[in-house]
Amino acid sequence: MISPPVLLVIGPSWWAKGFDPHLPKEIQEGLPKWWTRRGNPLPAPVDVRAYLADVLRQEHHPATLMEAEGSRRTEEMDTKFFVELIEKLPAGGFFAFWPKGASPAGLLWEFPLIVERSGKPPVTSETVHLFPQEGVGDWNKDTGFFEFHDKAYRTTYHKDLTRAGFQIWKWSEYIGLVEKVRRVARSHPPKVK
Repeated sequence: MISPPVLLVIGPSWWAKGFDPHLPKEIQEGLPKWWTRRGNPLPAPVDVRAYLADVLRQEHHPATLMEAEGSRRTEEMDTKFFVELIEKLPAGGFFAFWPKGASPAGLLWEFPLIVERSGKPPVTSETVHLFPQEGVGDWNKDTGFFEFHDKAYRTTYHKDLTRAGFQIWKWSEYIGLVEKVRRVARSHPPKVK
């Protein structure tokens, strides 16, 4: 029996020091029962990713995040474990959550690993979806590239996300993000290998 492809929800794990994300009550109180690493007292971005994975599951798409897959881990290094997940889940797509006020450290190494594999399944322009919140970045009218506002994180390389043709879905409010994730999952389901 062929395993169905899994959507991997990637993104930051923590808020920047002192940032208040103003998460809606629906998310604060609606973290899935299968998720055990709940932020206290306010959900951290990793908790919101678990919430989004659950939204995708409600749309009948297997979905997970790296932090929920510890039982699969055979690699000691996080980078090798991430690559292992891409290959062995099997990953069928990526939903990258990037809210304002989050520490982007995890994304800063996940993005290059994904870009490096662009064009080869499961990393194609139809399977990689980025969800930056308004204020994180915008399209440059002159170049057509999506550019991230915080230049302290070597965002030059993030132009490759646009070059690879990955889909970028901006959002402003969390409830709108949830609906956008649902719509994208319906219109871009992962393909069975």
